[in-house]
Amino acid sequence: MRSIRSLLVLLAIAATAAARVDAQTDARLVTAVKLAQDGQADSARAITRALLTKIPASDTLYPQVLFTAAAVSATSPEMEKALRRIIVEYPSSEWVDDALLRLAQIDYAGGDVGGAAEKLERLRTDFPNSALMAPAALWAARSYFELRNRTAACKWLDDGRAKAASDVEVGNQLAFYGQRCAPGALMADAPTMDTVKLAKGDTIAVPAGNAPAPRAGRPALATKDSAKPVPKPAVPVAAKDTARKVATPKPAGGAFRLQLAAMQTAEQASALVAALKAKGVDADVTIDGGFHKVRTGRFPTLAAASAAAAGVAQKAGSAPFVVREGN
Repeated sequence: MRSIRSLLVLLAIAATAAARVDAQTDARLVTAVKLAQDGQADSARAITRALLTKIPASDTLYPQVLFTAAAVSATSPEMEKALRRIIVEYPSSEWVDDALLRLAQIDYAGGDVGGAAEKLERLRTDFPNSALMAPAALWAARSYFELRNRTAACKWLDDGRAKAASDVEVGNQLAFYGQRCAPGALMADAPTMDTVKLAKGDTIAVPAGNAPAPRAGRPALATKDSAKPVPKPAVPVAAKDTARKVATPKPAGGAFRLQLAAMQTAEQASALVAALKAKGVDADVTIDGGFHKVRTGRFPTLAAASAAAAGVAQKAGSAPFVVREGN
């Protein structure tokens, strides 16, 4: 079970956890990163292990070696251990903001969105001028949306867009998630996970790429009134027709799909489907749990869906996450 969870965490941050070649200042670390990128991770890990043994812990290069070791590590516990060492043992190192972002991603992938938000808040407080603030804003917004704190999520998105000037890809993703800040685009704020009934229906198979991984919270506390049947609000004929056109039945057999968004109304979902199709993403809508969920693709296995996620993210401008339908 531990090995499965580790694999899921590594998949979730694979797109951003690898150290960039141009970020390394030591030729040996550049070589290690290149080896890992070429699929020779064992050789990369051998280099970082040797350096961690030979270089004194007092050497200014040591935290950079730790970060590279984390980036090429085989398991999430190894990655976490190296990243935490940077934060605890080298608090003034230039790699601390990187380590905080990676640890937040690991928390998020493991379902601890509160822990992710806490680390990202520390990043913002301690490193307000970090070059990582734009991608950090994306992860913070995702975390706060899941915590049902829309105000905090939208504030992060606003701040992130202001700092994503030269990073077009991150800017597009921030703008995409910013649609959730429009009136009626998503559920309203709520103070805690304990008092909110989250949308049901998704079985999260694995976070793909940078994708958000919604976490099931505890149901809303029952009250005397909550036991009474609540009449369904009237739906305009036009909305019914729109929903009928874009909604598709769940496939049998537990097919894996890629989900891009969950909207409250058929009109919003239909507009997003049209926008995605203009970008070359053939999406449709599944009405489930009271939401209009925009999804694309049907894959026989989790691995196939995860492999397709990067291509979909590139076209859509926002990374999807894998869900299972038909259970």
